[in-house]
Amino acid sequence: MQQLGEREAVLALAITLPLGALVLGFCKGRRSRSRGRSMSFGSGYMSIGSWPQDIKMNDPIITAFMFLDGVPKLADLEEVCSKVLRNENFKALPVRRAWSYSTRFEWRDIEVKPSEVITSVKAKGSAAVLAEMDRVKDAPLRQATFDGRELPLWGLHLIENTAEGEAGVGAAVLALRVHHTLGDGMSLVGVSRSVLEAAGGGELGAGLNGSSAAEAVVKPANRGLSNFSAGKILQGIRDVIVLSSSGPDTPLPFGHFEAPLKGGAAAAHPPRKGFFRSLFGPKRGSFSGRRRTVLLPDIPLTLVKKMKDVSGTTVNDVVMTLIGGCIRRYSLANGDAAGNSIGGPGFRSRALIPVALPRSSSPPSGAILCNKWAFVSMNLSMDEADAATRLQELKATTTAIKTSPTPGLQYLMQTHIMPHLPLWLCREMVHGALATHTVTVSNVPGPQEPVRLAGVGIKRIHFAFSNIMPQVGVVSLDGKVSINFVVDPISVPDSFTLSAHFLDELEALAAGLGVEISGDMSALRTQADELTRVMEAALTAPMSY
Repeated sequence: MQQLGEREAVLALAITLPLGALVLGFCKGRRSRSRGRSMSFGSGYMSIGSWPQDIKMNDPIITAFMFLDGVPKLADLEEVCSKVLRNENFKALPVRRAWSYSTRFEWRDIEVKPSEVITSVKAKGSAAVLAEMDRVKDAPLRQATFDGRELPLWGLHLIENTAEGEAGVGAAVLALRVHHTLGDGMSLVGVSRSVLEAAGGGELGAGLNGSSAAEAVVKPANRGLSNFSAGKILQGIRDVIVLSSSGPDTPLPFGHFEAPLKGGAAAAHPPRKGFFRSLFGPKRGSFSGRRRTVLLPDIPLTLVKKMKDVSGTTVNDVVMTLIGGCIRRYSLANGDAAGNSIGGPGFRSRALIPVALPRSSSPPSGAILCNKWAFVSMNLSMDEADAATRLQELKATTTAIKTSPTPGLQYLMQTHIMPHLPLWLCREMVHGALATHTVTVSNVPGPQEPVRLAGVGIKRIHFAFSNIMPQVGVVSLDGKVSINFVVDPISVPDSFTLSAHFLDELEALAAGLGVEISGDMSALRTQADELTRVMEAALTAPMSY
């Protein structure tokens, strides 16, 4: 077990001191509720900025890119927005409560019409569509107004592809942009069920991806803390404490740093800072705003399930193995001194995983939107060259997380302790956790049947989110698994090659497991070649920073 250093002990003290205030504040909070609709601390916190101010980070905006096989009519899109607005937080803005003993937030209702949250643009060709996707995903939401009125922190943006007969991205891409303060990915899945319909008409079938809405990259055991041993609870508390101060992962050519490539790749990888190192160390660089979306070929879910069944693992274990292997192959192919250290002494590469916690299957009106999740750290086992062996190591890691109280303890800290901490300390804790990990991976399950929106079929969905480090989005829909990376194109040069590295890892894992995939690989390679051509054109186009 990693020993806590003197500085980590200070963090432990900073967290435990508010516990006394927590008990008093919890009781007091029950007696002094505001008349407005209250928000969780996590939701409200993201509305005022969850990063240290010197980082100058973008607002946390989740974008669901829906690739359509036709162009929807404006009237049909307005009908979609009318249904979305039935969720009361979609017609409200977050405000911080005045005269509160701790940091508290609530919703303020505003007037909004469906037509006011819809924008559209035309782009000629798939490369132009992808470039517009990258532009709009980071455009601010809180500056939106209509006739001098503030608009809510969400909107629809239609990108129509005017190039006729082009395969590529298809006829149009519809971007649903939602500020993270409104809810997490699982909440948005719940909202989407109210606007999506089965391709043959009518409501969607029961279930999302064959499981409950709490499915994530790792699904924690739905157990109370009383069901865990004292040793496991203490280990979970330690994991929560050191998440923001655990030290940096080994620098890789696959990086997230804001420094440009000057004097070789190593210059783009300054030492990463943990929580206390960022507090008391040298000044950090600010967020550049450079983020590009890299699409990978859609993988048949049946293929992933074959590998899952043969290996005795889960679909998510297989997906995480492929993602880690893709990063490993990219780093070795672009290797410098850092890339060649994979597998060397002290090597470590981890993913930060937002775990969706169990929630009500039939929430009360207005409660479908929430941020009920917690970060956990997951070793990617990238020092293991054999893909099949790495899959088994990841299975052991995810099993340990599923049977651990850590996600629940992390959520308790977010909801009951952090509201009593200074905001600057909360922001440093967030930066310390994310700035020390290699990648963040979010997995959102979708309906496993053909679906339509606004009368138009949806071919695939990609969730994109700009973060301080590379972000990976995974969405399953209609028997396909769609994966994308959101990266800084300067610190991850030639990022369009990730598609080929991903397929190489898929082929290697299948071979290691004895799964025949030659019939699938030909179609996947063709899809990858087309995506690479389009993304190379889009990724090398000028950006407005």
